Parts: sequence; C-alpha cells; structure tokens
Amino acid sequence: MKHYRNISAILIMVISLVFVASCSNSGGTGDNKSESEKAPRAQQQETTAQAAPEKKTVEEPKQPEEPPFANIILRDLDGKPARLSQLADGKPVYVAFFLSGGGPCMAQVPRINEIYEKYSGAGLAVFASSAQDPKEKILSARDKWQMKYPLRVYYLNDNSKYFRISAVPLNIVFDAKGRLVYKHRTPPPDTLLDMLLAK
Repeated sequence: MKHYRNISAILIMVISLVFVASCSNSGGTGDNKSESEKAPRAQQQETTAQAAPEKKTVEEPKQPEEPPFANIILRDLDGKPARLSQLADGKPVYVAFFLSGGGPCMAQVPRINEIYEKYSGAGLAVFASSAQDPKEKILSARDKWQMKYPLRVYYLNDNSKYFRISAVPLNIVFDAKGRLVYKHRTPPPDTLLDMLLAK
C-alpha cells in the first residue's frame, strides 16, 4: 500500500513538472510572437520615414528696395522729369512741397528764401515743388510771392509707388547719402542744416 502511495506521489510530481514546462513554453512563444509582430511594424515605419521626401520651403529671392530718395521724380516747369538724386548731385537736399493757392504754403516763402540764400552756396541743394499745379499758376505764384529758389512739379503718377504726398506744406531734407533726416510741415531749422553741411 505504501508502495502505491509513493508511485502516486511520483506521478503527481511528474504531471506538475510537465504542466509547468508547458506553461513556460507557451509564455515564451507568446513573447516571441509579440516581439516578432513588433519588429516588422518598426521596420515598416522606418522604411516609410526614409521613403517620404523632405518638404523644403523655397523662398523667392527678395528684390532689394531702393530708397525713396533715388526714385522721387520732380519735373521742371516744361515737364522734363529728373530724379531727386540727380538734382541733389551728391549734396544734401531740401525740398519744400506746396500748392500755389495755399495760404500756409505761401506763408513759408520768406523762410525758404532765407534758407536758399544762406545755404545754396554752401553745398545745400534747395528746391520747391508744386503738387501738380499747372505751369501758369506756378509762375504767377512765383512772381507774386517772390520765390527765389528753383521750382519743380510733383506728379502723383510719377511717385505713387515710392513717395506719396498726403498734405502740404511738406518739408523734407535728405543728407548727402540719401537718408531722410527731416520731414515736417515747417521748414528745417538752421541747426540741422549747419550740422549736415559740417559733415
């Protein structure tokens, strides 16, 4: 009887070992299967990433912008155009924009005459430019108000892209390098003009 008990115990141990081994093999197969499923997916994602072309943003080259000084066009009283940079001829330049019939504009004539007489011989280019007045009206205002400085005419069609005048009187000053250093309703002070001409 005791012999049979020993046999039963041995059988139970064998069955237990077989069960544990089968479970172990089953778990290992499951893990291997899981890893084997992951590997192709990772390889597929890597292949897709390598195959996808890189998107590069192509920026169009920007055209260099010329300063307004080089593009402001003022015509003489006969209609011949000239760029302000040509009129300045390498010197600082002062331009007073006006309307022939405008009271505030004509009130500035004595001060512009003073600037012209004092600084034109010292290296400052001085002009006054009417905002699209006809020639006859400009000449009439010149004689009436005794304008001593050269007169030009500003036309919007010549300058709409680079330099628009929204109101007059308007006084602007560029230095010898074409940089805008003054823009105001009133003529520039002597201190500014002295500083420009001292350089």
